[in-house]
Amino acid sequence: MGEEESSVRGGVVLLPSGVIVNSSLEKTKLTPLDLSSEGYNPSASLFLLENAETLSIVEIMHFAPPFGSWMYVSKDKAEDPEIEEKGTLSFVTAVDPLFCALGLLEYRRNVSGTNMFQPLDALLHFEQSHNFRKMCTPAQVALICEVKHVGDESFYRLDDEKVFIWLECKIDNLEKGSSKWSRQNAVDTISQYLSEPWDKKIH
Repeated sequence: MGEEESSVRGGVVLLPSGVIVNSSLEKTKLTPLDLSSEGYNPSASLFLLENAETLSIVEIMHFAPPFGSWMYVSKDKAEDPEIEEKGTLSFVTAVDPLFCALGLLEYRRNVSGTNMFQPLDALLHFEQSHNFRKMCTPAQVALICEVKHVGDESFYRLDDEKVFIWLECKIDNLEKGSSKWSRQNAVDTISQYLSEPWDKKIH
C-alpha cells in the first residue's frame, strides 16, 4: 500500500494512499472512535478518518526520536529551508472495519440473547455508532456472517465458525509476513483490535 506524505510544523504524518484525493488535509476530520458503550473496547487506540471521499477507521502511531529533526523545504524552493528540532513521525494506518463490526455484533448478540438473520442495513446499524454500512461491503460482512438469500434479498447473522476462519487468516498472514514473528506475536497483535470475548477465544 502506497503512502502520501503531509508535512506539519513539528512533525511528519504518513497517511494511507487514497485518503486525500480531492479533499485537502484541512477538510479531513480525525476523531477518536469510542464504542465502549456498545461493548467494543479494544486496547488499540482507534480513530475515525473522514472527508468527502473517505470514511475509514485508522490507528495512529507516534515516534519521537530523542535526536530527530526535520528540514522543511518549500516546493518551489523560493524560501530558505526551515529546521524543526525534535520532529516527530506519525504513521496513520488503516484498520479493517470488520474488527469493530465483530465487537458490536457480539455485544448485541450477548445483550439480546438472539442471533437472528437481518438485512445488512439493519445488521450494521448501531444507535451510538457511525454507519458501518458505509465501511463494510456485503462481501466483507460475509467473511464473519452466515448469509441466507431469499429472492433478491440477502440476510446475515454472526457466525462463530466463520469468525474463527477469518481471524486465523489474519494471524497466518501476519506470521508469514515476517520471519521474525512467532505465532504468539501475531495473535497478540490481532487481539489488540478485538473485544474482550474474542480476545479470550483466540488466546
